[in-house]
Amino acid sequence: MKKTILVIGASGMVGHVISLYFKEKGYEVATLTRSQKIFKDTILLDLKDELTLKTFLEQNDFDIIVNCSAILVHQSEESKNNAVFINSYIPHFLEAFYKDSATKIIQLSSDGVFNGDKSPYEEDRKPDTTTFYGKTKILGELDNPKDLTIRATFFGPNFHNGNNSLFHWFMTQKGLVKGFEAVILNGVTSLEAAEFIEYAIENELTGIKHLGTSNAYSKYELLQNIKKVFNKTEIQIIKDTEIQSDHTLVLSDYSGYSIKTLEEQLLRLHDWMENHPQIYTQYFED
Repeated sequence: MKKTILVIGASGMVGHVISLYFKEKGYEVATLTRSQKIFKDTILLDLKDELTLKTFLEQNDFDIIVNCSAILVHQSEESKNNAVFINSYIPHFLEAFYKDSATKIIQLSSDGVFNGDKSPYEEDRKPDTTTFYGKTKILGELDNPKDLTIRATFFGPNFHNGNNSLFHWFMTQKGLVKGFEAVILNGVTSLEAAEFIEYAIENELTGIKHLGTSNAYSKYELLQNIKKVFNKTEIQIIKDTEIQSDHTLVLSDYSGYSIKTLEEQLLRLHDWMENHPQIYTQYFED
């Protein structure tokens, strides 16, 4: 029998793909967002309303909870209280709520827990970020025998009119844009994240795990690959070395799961978007 899954933050860049992916795979999927419905039965709930959240969880049974809620880098600096509550407190609220049950929490973390000056980073390396966002993500990581934390950089399209991702920014540009040649990462698409989470559920992964491509690449190379796969001929990318960092993550050996190359992931993401045109109208010309 397929497991029941709750996706928190289901209208976000990663959350909406995870929600759709598992629903189309035949799982029973419930979705929770603050203000934007992804399905007709999406629950609208502000996570800061802790009493209502607790009541909702008490009244429903889930096998898996995927927590995609997050306050991102710039917003964390602007609203530190919110960042601490969402990024740090909520994961441990969920961990404590389900401590004595079989329900598994899958928490999405970030390579931003590392400073980016001592790569590559193993899973047991002590996080050393100096950013407020990164510190809140460190505090929100779950490391216990039942739950799972996935560290990665995620990128992909936004749900309808969202506008807070690198992919979205690039896809809506024209003319000259900068591509940071000295910013190194091995991130994955939101679709790859969904596929890996399915693998993690089926193989009962726990603790802290890294997710990323085998070969690292620069943000300049990432933009060049997006340009090629999505045929963005109207954009010219110029190299910029002003910013330097390397957040390359060292991966576990995932038996039975092969993480695809950057180009393969982008090709699959392109197909995914074409198969869901009603969601991604902002990225395709009429």
